[in-house]
Amino acid sequence: MAVKILSVHVVDDTARRRFRRECSAAGRISDHPNVATLLDAGFTAGGSPYITSEYCPGGSLADQILERGPLPADEVLTLGIKLAHGLQAVHDAGVLHRDIKPANILVSSYDEPMLADFGIALAETGVHATGANLATPYYTAPETLHGTPPSIAADVYSLSATLWELLTGRPPHAIDTP
Repeated sequence: MAVKILSVHVVDDTARRRFRRECSAAGRISDHPNVATLLDAGFTAGGSPYITSEYCPGGSLADQILERGPLPADEVLTLGIKLAHGLQAVHDAGVLHRDIKPANILVSSYDEPMLADFGIALAETGVHATGANLATPYYTAPETLHGTPPSIAADVYSLSATLWELLTGRPPHAIDTP
């Protein structure tokens, strides 16, 4: 199992309810083979949200790019199909990922790609995924960078940017500064 304690503190009841609701939605999609299984979520005694999920011993796709360089096109196609199916399940459950990138796609013990590290912290703690608060601008849809709320289309853009990096070894629009 992997444990993640989010560095933000949820202080109001509305944010706590939203966090629990999104965790519940994420739990509904945990049976998809390409979505990391959420095992538990809650709050520490100090009020920080935490999430426990299945441990993926294969590391991330970002690790694979570092180790192997760009991946072969046929492998990226297979990964893309599996991840698109997983992302569809996420969206069908009413959840937006908000931070799809190679580092947030883990490899299971069965060598399956798994969407992981959902944008729960951004979505459920009152921090909006726009402007300077974006987690990873390289993979963020341009309209989201300009202040449009995250959407299914923005998640699809992020998946496409991720697949581009898997093919080329670099994000599609790499910049030198944040």
